Amino acid sequence: MRAMVGLRKAVVASLCAAMAVSLGACGSSSADSAVSKLPDPTYKVSADTPAWKSDKSKDNTLTWYVNADWWNKSFGKDLITAQIKKDLHLNINFVTGDDTKLNTYFASGKLPDVITTFDSTSKVSQTASQWAYPLQELADKYDPYFNKVAKKAIKEKFPDLIPFGFNDFSGGNSSLETTVQDMLGVPITGKGNSYYDRDLDSDYIKWLDTFRKVHADGNISDDSFADDADTFKEKVSSGKYATMMMDNFVSQGTQLQTFASQHPDEQYVAVNGIMSTEGRKPTLSQSGLSGWSISYITKQSKNAAKAIQTFEYLLSDYGQMLTNFGIEGKTYTKNADGTVSWTAEADKIRLNDPDKWQTDYRMGEFVLFGHDRYKGLNKASFVDAITQMQKWGQSYLTPEFQIENIQPDTGSSEARALTAIQTNWSTTMVSLIRADSESGFQSILAKYKQFQKSNSIDAINKIRDQKIKANVERLKD
Repeated sequence: MRAMVGLRKAVVASLCAAMAVSLGACGSSSADSAVSKLPDPTYKVSADTPAWKSDKSKDNTLTWYVNADWWNKSFGKDLITAQIKKDLHLNINFVTGDDTKLNTYFASGKLPDVITTFDSTSKVSQTASQWAYPLQELADKYDPYFNKVAKKAIKEKFPDLIPFGFNDFSGGNSSLETTVQDMLGVPITGKGNSYYDRDLDSDYIKWLDTFRKVHADGNISDDSFADDADTFKEKVSSGKYATMMMDNFVSQGTQLQTFASQHPDEQYVAVNGIMSTEGRKPTLSQSGLSGWSISYITKQSKNAAKAIQTFEYLLSDYGQMLTNFGIEGKTYTKNADGTVSWTAEADKIRLNDPDKWQTDYRMGEFVLFGHDRYKGLNKASFVDAITQMQKWGQSYLTPEFQIENIQPDTGSSEARALTAIQTNWSTTMVSLIRADSESGFQSILAKYKQFQKSNSIDAINKIRDQKIKANVERLKD
């Protein structure tokens, strides 16, 4: 027996709300003339009809690079992407990778049809006008209906057990940085909307020292610092953790539901696992104003018409309903009040076979143009295993719009210095938790503070202050 009924496993989680797409390369530029030189459409163009419904061309193919190794490259094999393939007469060859692979594309001068990134401040994003088409110009030429759905989307825009676990460290500092800070209600700005270094907040430092003591007592495994994302997911699925600090339980929904289905008398629940020693309430982050993913149609696209049709399709109500709920009548039905419900067959699979739900149906996974507004149409959009967690976190949701995209511009000396500081902090944080004494902890912390000073932290924070104030002014509009 794993545990007695009534002993519930706890997850301390930060909410991740809407994953809203940021429409790349929207402004007009010298690329306008490049659009005018593209072939004329072979179908009737209308501002009132999606172009994909008029375009009868067959055997279209797009190569789509997604700058994320975790993206599912399969296309046309599950219910949702099979429908996309059928509607658009389109095959998508997804390619995935990291920043190194993305930079290799640009170094070679050979770009795919579509590129999706997740950092609006990167050099790639900031130079998009040089290599990507303005979407409005493409829409005017090939699919003016796109402008209608895009504006709508923008307008509407959350003993065998390991005692304590946390997300993997790939691509960040696990859930032991921002998630812990949010749980402690660490401020996001200082007086007068100045930059506040949350990593050096006194309350947060106290908790890192507490984690050091937990580690010293053997309740944090050193394996957790080395586990990759797949290992973490496997441990969640099999219930290896007694407690977890999780940065986003929605993305772990399949794993949490797998455990819940296999162990109906046990469950992970969200609790106020850590609390501020200074009386602050949790301030869990929600989605930002700048969106999550940024998708571009490159100037080397072999089929720009079909690419803009695909963008319009995925942004439209039809595309959003498909990617969130599947096919009407087969996986969901519409109710009189405008909400939707899963069909009995779909709901059975959703609750009892999460792996099939993910691989055969891919429900809610095709999120490059996703908007959680649609998930709100169905209370059962998310797996049952995270329902309690969502309710628990709702009262703590707090916007953090002021500190979006405040890092120094890519390529500047301050940006390079900040990268060095962030890399140093990643290793410092692990070293702090693994320190063998209080004096060792303080010594490591002092070295980090000195590293900051030696790497232009004052100049970096001056830029952050300026960008925070600019964000505050935008929020007044």
